[in-house]
Amino acid sequence: MNRIAAIALLTFAAACTKTAVPGGGLVRTLQGSAELEHAGARKPLKVGDAFESGDTIHTGPTGIVVVAIRGSLAQAEIQPNASFQVNSNNASTEVNLNRGNAWLAVTKSSPGEEFTVRTPTTIAGVRGTKFYTAQFEDIVAVCHCEGDVEFSTTGAYKAVHHTDTLVFMR
Repeated sequence: MNRIAAIALLTFAAACTKTAVPGGGLVRTLQGSAELEHAGARKPLKVGDAFESGDTIHTGPTGIVVVAIRGSLAQAEIQPNASFQVNSNNASTEVNLNRGNAWLAVTKSSPGEEFTVRTPTTIAGVRGTKFYTAQFEDIVAVCHCEGDVEFSTTGAYKAVHHTDTLVFMR
């Protein structure tokens, strides 16, 4: 009887564990207020919540959220008053930072796999790096500490920036 009870308890515990959705991610830490928008509906975000590709995380004025993206592919620290969305498939991951700022640490991607960060006016193609991206009204800033970032705008600017570079675009 004890053995059956133990198996039932383990099965129940496994069913209650939240796991990251392969195309999305998992909330690791949370400070202040934040919401998860899924299929147009918003709900308060909690530590341990999984999110799917296409979901958006909105942080409040005091909200800071750390998420793991697609398992261990990347980690992001989303700062206050941000709108952060992950869209991914097997070959690519795109983070949309429509408002606010975020620190990202991206592991080296597999051959053929792409990781990009998109703001309303810029695109940063990441090549295994740690960097900070900020969207302040009509100014975008990218500062990276490690690796390379291919940076382009919706205009004519396009360049690959190496370690310890700060780029501001209007």
